[in-house]
Amino acid sequence: MSSPQQRFLKVWERTQYTRETSWPHVIMVLFVSPLPCLIITVLSDVMPLDEPSGGIKVNKMFQIRQYYSYVVMSFLCAQQFRTSVRALPYPNWRVWRNTFIVAGLTVAVLHGSALWIGFPVPFSIVIAMPAWVVIITISMAIEWLRPIQQNPGTGTMVINTIKVWL
Repeated sequence: MSSPQQRFLKVWERTQYTRETSWPHVIMVLFVSPLPCLIITVLSDVMPLDEPSGGIKVNKMFQIRQYYSYVVMSFLCAQQFRTSVRALPYPNWRVWRNTFIVAGLTVAVLHGSALWIGFPVPFSIVIAMPAWVVIITISMAIEWLRPIQQNPGTGTMVINTIKVWL
């Protein structure tokens, strides 16, 4: 918990920011802030897809699109946990490494489902979500198991973050 002086300083800084910020700046922030999210979402949707009748082997762009989507979801999940549980170390390079591995394994599960069920897999994101949750949970458990054991309070923080996340 922060001290009364730190809390006062935060309130003072926010009050000062509110007084000194101009309306054009506020409007610019309101319009520019959602752009990264919109760009990330649109990038997934503008990737051209081949005819589904060609099967899974012809539809490489579909697999790339799914990989991209799972990279975004995995990164956002890791960042959510990283932000919520600051006491646990999770450097950027490991977040990115784990993100790419988790997305790759999830797309491998989807590829296997497409070979088994047939392409296109109906409701593929719903079918792959349990596998993704297991894979990303294992990834974070590998990353944080020892630090959680060494710092007992962080386990509760992780559980609370999972509750919020669900």
